Amino acid sequence: MAFENMIVLLDAKLYEDRLVLYFNRSDFYIWLENTNKHILEVYELTKINDNAFVFYFSNLLAGYVQSSLKLSLSDNSDRLYYFIDDQVAKDPLKEDMDVYFKVNDHELVCVINRCNKPILQNDFLECGNYEIVGDRANSTEQIGYIDAPVKIGVIGTCFSRSIFRSDEYFNPNYKKYFTVPLTFFHSSLISLMSMRHAGQEYLLVNDLLPDQVFRYIEVEFQKNIKELISLSEVKYLVIDNYSDATHKVIEMNDNNMLTYNRYFAESIYKRKFSGKNAFTPGSEQHIIQYRESVRNFYSWLQTMNLDKKIILLGCRLSVFRSSTELWQSKMDWINQVNSNLDIYDSIFLEECPCAHYIDMRSTNWISDVNTPIVGGASPSHYQSEFYKEIYEKIKKVIFKG
Repeated sequence: MAFENMIVLLDAKLYEDRLVLYFNRSDFYIWLENTNKHILEVYELTKINDNAFVFYFSNLLAGYVQSSLKLSLSDNSDRLYYFIDDQVAKDPLKEDMDVYFKVNDHELVCVINRCNKPILQNDFLECGNYEIVGDRANSTEQIGYIDAPVKIGVIGTCFSRSIFRSDEYFNPNYKKYFTVPLTFFHSSLISLMSMRHAGQEYLLVNDLLPDQVFRYIEVEFQKNIKELISLSEVKYLVIDNYSDATHKVIEMNDNNMLTYNRYFAESIYKRKFSGKNAFTPGSEQHIIQYRESVRNFYSWLQTMNLDKKIILLGCRLSVFRSSTELWQSKMDWINQVNSNLDIYDSIFLEECPCAHYIDMRSTNWISDVNTPIVGGASPSHYQSEFYKEIYEKIKKVIFKG
């Protein structure tokens, strides 16, 4: 790389109220993001002169008492790498300060030890008023003989999509009964039912363009779920609420939402989330948005005669990592997500009265640390028999036993 094209962080000055960074050039986008990609925390830096940028600590989200933010740079298409001047890298750490910076693996990291801003009151709703009955079938539906294979559309995550896999671990003979021409993967219903994204700048972002990403992320911008369902001619929709129970949604513009899923978590596109309003699963605002989205979704399905062809999977996270071990370090998160799932499943069944409900809230199956699912061991990745049981229940719903 020619020296004139290199990006070099020449100096970093820490003040009581701000961090100022000095570079040898400034023709790039620059932001701080949480070192844990799953946490939606992004702050774009402000340019203050030709080659200097500032981050004011007053922009920190209320309620954070500890956070680690790594410095990120990009152009319109790709992440950019930068060098750190030796003097910056050698500056002594001041870990007794409320805010300090350090260098980790050639990245500048800003560490927030304490924050004097007031912590927000917990805005999560109690779920005691949300009740769910067990497996629910639409007894009013009159269906004659159904030819197999039946076209299935999936709106969900590994809970619902893994059922329709031909690996021996899952359901190797599923193609005898089903085809899956359409999958919406890790997109929240709130996002899918919001207004279309204005502009096509996302088409310039290279980390969103690989097929295994773009096939699932494009709908986040296009909001063409209705057209895709119609064109696919699916006969049933299999849905799980994991995305709405776990992923924040970002309000980009008025009634234009994006799901903060794993694809955005790993993308430079996240710099655009700086300063945007985000709705947290389980919060009152998020629940209101979800109910309205489900109501609109069901209204549209009625026009497509699909309102009686909805199968909601009532899956929950496993508290057991193995037969002798709990997910100890994840238990608070598991309990919060399962509480959210109670809320969203209940709302979905209220707003979609003709939906079928496959109740897997209590099951004999647990997590499998040797799962073949991408991502490996997780409270949401179950033993093989879990997916086989749901598969048989889906067959029973569609083919009436």
